[in-house]
Amino acid sequence: MNDGNISGEYFEQKWTLNNIKKDSIWFYFKLQVVVDMTNDDGLDLDLLTWKTILLRSFKKFYGLVGESIQFDLLQKIDNKTVIIRCYKEDKDVVTNSLVSSQTTLDNNVECYIRILNKSQYLVGVTGPSRDFI
Repeated sequence: MNDGNISGEYFEQKWTLNNIKKDSIWFYFKLQVVVDMTNDDGLDLDLLTWKTILLRSFKKFYGLVGESIQFDLLQKIDNKTVIIRCYKEDKDVVTNSLVSSQTTLDNNVECYIRILNKSQYLVGVTGPSRDFI
């Protein structure tokens, strides 16, 4: 006879399933290229150029290990901003390479990569800004 109470076994299973936290194997970055203000006119980086810039940066600071880092370009947001993902184990290599890198684009335009956001979850880099100031 059911007296309206949930059995202990059912409640325990439901509680366990709801509280399991799935750990992501990916780490996400929102990146922006920053260029010299005087040479900024009409700069439009395609995905191949982005991939080349990132691979060059990884190789410069970590050699073959850096060049072998697997990453995906997930979305080009605008002319100068992309979202990428890499394995969580490689996040420090990616971060160190990007903050220390400076490269030259076509027409001798100097640029560097700024990390706008980084997160273990995609919503951390695609969601609204958390700045309230």
